[in-house]
Amino acid sequence: MKKIKLSLLLSCLVCGLILSCKSDPKDKSSESDSNEIVESRFKTYHGEFIDVDTAAVLNGNNFIYGVKMDEQAKSLIKDVDAIKNDDYDVIKVIVKGELQPNTEEGWDQILTIKSIDSIYKPKVKEETKVIKYSSKQNE
Repeated sequence: MKKIKLSLLLSCLVCGLILSCKSDPKDKSSESDSNEIVESRFKTYHGEFIDVDTAAVLNGNNFIYGVKMDEQAKSLIKDVDAIKNDDYDVIKVIVKGELQPNTEEGWDQILTIKSIDSIYKPKVKEETKVIKYSSKQNE
């Protein structure tokens, strides 16, 4: 009789532990879904990021947008400056952002950067050697 009571007690205890440790998968999936919705509500832009003292632009294949100078833009400028070899390097980036009409003078539309996806290092420039050829013997 003692063995039956002990095994019944242990069985209940093990079942209780298993059920209490089980996590609810619905909570995790709804969390990731909300993150995807936040990320997907912003459009992705690919282009060359160019900045000067107080302004920045994103130049794509068929667009050129002014960039709103906020904390995200300043962070991108800092990251881009870290990989530039010189001031004339063209740095390609992928960012997510929100496009708005410009109410001030300048570009027609302003891109507000919401997240920085990728920054590509500039290609190493090869020096071009110029060879002069002349048919004259003296030159």
